[in-house]
Amino acid sequence: AVRIVFVSGTAVAHMIFSHVFYFDWARATGVIDGGPLGFMTWSIPVIVGSLAYDCVIGRGAAGAIRKLTVWSIGLMVFGYAISCLTAILSHANQLETAGTIWAWLARPPLLPPAGPIDMWTMSQQTGSVSYQLFGAGFSLAVYVLFVWLSDVRGLEWGLLRTLGQNALAAYIIHGLVIDCIHPFVPKDSPLWYIAIGFGVFFAITWWILKYLEKRGYYLRL
Repeated sequence: AVRIVFVSGTAVAHMIFSHVFYFDWARATGVIDGGPLGFMTWSIPVIVGSLAYDCVIGRGAAGAIRKLTVWSIGLMVFGYAISCLTAILSHANQLETAGTIWAWLARPPLLPPAGPIDMWTMSQQTGSVSYQLFGAGFSLAVYVLFVWLSDVRGLEWGLLRTLGQNALAAYIIHGLVIDCIHPFVPKDSPLWYIAIGFGVFFAITWWILKYLEKRGYYLRL
């Protein structure tokens, strides 16, 4: 309950700040990942992850799937509904001329917005609440899939095990590898060259993690 109250409070506070000044400032200065106040909304996926952990530990893998699925759908629907406020507010005074119901809805998630961008729009740059809610729900859906495949069905793939068991190390290492590969892959590269660059980047990252795995070295919180 404390975590839910906290994350709800930070989300509301972020929306208030965005309305008063923060959204315009963030867009004007070109921040990334929410900027200085991004921690207020990035707390959403962090708290959702901690609640998902509690659910799996308390109910077991098989018993947690249904509840996690409901949470996932609810978060994605809620996040998308908030993103629709842009269209809803712009058409609020044009009920008879708004056309079809689609004019009142935002574009489907994972697609770039078609209309104006404001504090309700899903945006990683500003770390909007709608983006974080939908992202948390989507991530939870992916997690549910792996819980069902791995913990319930017993399936395992060595490649993903190597990445998953040392995820924090992978997060740090992959950034360093990217810095080494990036100068050799300019922005105007053709698709085949980009694919090769990604393959080299992934292979190096995986090899380092495999080396750590064989020797039992893990970086964890």
